[in-house]
Amino acid sequence: MASKEALFIALDVSDSMRPHLDDVTGAVQRMLCDRIFHSKQDAVGLLKAGADATDNEVALQMGGYDHIAVVGSMGPVGMKRIENVGAIHAESGRADLIDAVVVAADAIARYVRKNKWSKRVLLVSDGATSRAELDEEQVADIASQLADNHIVLETWAALARLGARLDALGKPDKPKPFVAREWSEAKRVWSEPRAKATKSTAAYRGPLALGGSGGGFLPVRVWRKVAASNSAPVLFKSWVLKSDLDTQVRPNEMVAAYRYGRDVIPVAGALEENMRYGVPEKCLELHGFVPRASVPRHYLLGPSEVLVGDDAVAGADKAVQALCYVLDEERLLGIARYARSKGLAPRLAVLWPSASGCLHLNILPFSDEARISELEPQARALLRRPKDVLNPQHARLQQIVVHRALHKSEALPPPPPRLMVSTGESAVLLDAMAQMRSCLLSLFDKAGRPDDPAARKGFDCLRALRSACIKEDEPDKYNELLKSVKAQWLGESGDAAPSREPFWRVLCEDSALSAGLISSSENDDSSVSAAEARAFLRESSAPAPAAAPAAAASKPADGEEEDDYDDLE
Repeated sequence: MASKEALFIALDVSDSMRPHLDDVTGAVQRMLCDRIFHSKQDAVGLLKAGADATDNEVALQMGGYDHIAVVGSMGPVGMKRIENVGAIHAESGRADLIDAVVVAADAIARYVRKNKWSKRVLLVSDGATSRAELDEEQVADIASQLADNHIVLETWAALARLGARLDALGKPDKPKPFVAREWSEAKRVWSEPRAKATKSTAAYRGPLALGGSGGGFLPVRVWRKVAASNSAPVLFKSWVLKSDLDTQVRPNEMVAAYRYGRDVIPVAGALEENMRYGVPEKCLELHGFVPRASVPRHYLLGPSEVLVGDDAVAGADKAVQALCYVLDEERLLGIARYARSKGLAPRLAVLWPSASGCLHLNILPFSDEARISELEPQARALLRRPKDVLNPQHARLQQIVVHRALHKSEALPPPPPRLMVSTGESAVLLDAMAQMRSCLLSLFDKAGRPDDPAARKGFDCLRALRSACIKEDEPDKYNELLKSVKAQWLGESGDAAPSREPFWRVLCEDSALSAGLISSSENDDSSVSAAEARAFLRESSAPAPAAAPAAAASKPADGEEEDDYDDLE
């Protein structure tokens, strides 16, 4: 496929689109931001259908095509396009959406000419402005021209009638030149800060046999995520001779073959059927359990699916959840034999328990599927691409780019609530951290001396907490706890209980804790300097312990008292 794409966006701005226009413009701006970051070589155009004025090349040349205004001619994607989208608002015109498709397709054809580009028209509308009566001959001609020019029409609208006409009148010997999306699906995709939409697809529904086919079973369902394609690719397939690439071969002249080393061995049809290894019926059999540590993470590079109990059978979901919780508690994984449909070769899979009460089914790279996988370099594999994962940082960057394009002199707006949900601290996590802090301090409260087992365990927890806070960039959490410990053990006004002072002396002499507070030299997020961290342990709010009184003199023997007085003289 071509590496460049010419995209023309046709937005319906009629009065019926007024409730949806904010969502539409936001989605288009995010789409343009992704192209600025990753596909700057693409060309993008923009028009308004239902505008008050008429401004397009087709209307100037042929007349008609009223209330269609091109606000951004075809050209490289950039900040100017984001400004054009931000200036769009609802208007009172009423345009024919088919005319808008014609204007957009004409602009793409004139811009691309004979260059090998992917071509797409994106029509966004609620369908309220489409004509009640469509000329079938006109629609057939439009469908034919789109197919001849390899232009894909993608509609994010409630245009079932237009889609049905294009489907019925499209040429049977050519790919369908349109992709239709439901209005509800389009709104769901717009509300998510990601570029790839996925949907759940059923992969298996049947029994999970326990201990093979002869044991009991649980009725389950297996789901997998499938990415929704942004456009229908136009494919051309042909077969040629390897020795002569100009000679085409018809499909009925070819024979199946298998590669054996460098040789290619032809296989007849009957022999090929006998060589296939497939199951007579679909199956999912749980054969045993293995320790979780025995399955390395790189074994899980294959397809991943989700196994849950069949909701149509009472108690099936609870049984699967019970199995999941037992596997998680015992640190075990299930080993299963899996074939999602009849005739497929069975595969070895591992059942990984999830905290949500389901099982992740991962195909293992064993059996007939064993192959060598070439992995990307580690540095590149760690990059977070927005089209692969939900990335709040990328969505925030898009918001900043759009704001700078529309309001150059104003301050940046706060992040939207949908991003703060994934970046803010969880109330459950904060409650758990408070409980851990109380548990740590209670260890010292239970101990009578610094060498008691409870006190030694408490110092071990302090060492581990200090190391973890440095590693996880949370120095303030440890510094606040250490200040609280000092105030509790020594007292803020010097009236601390004497029984707690030995604990503080042990803390100051410990090799891992003697550095005091976490300073900026240990972690960049800390606001404490190295000198302040060292002075924290030296500055004791409790008074220094008084010197021990001198031992009482023993009673002098007879005759010694006079000698002492003589010395005084």
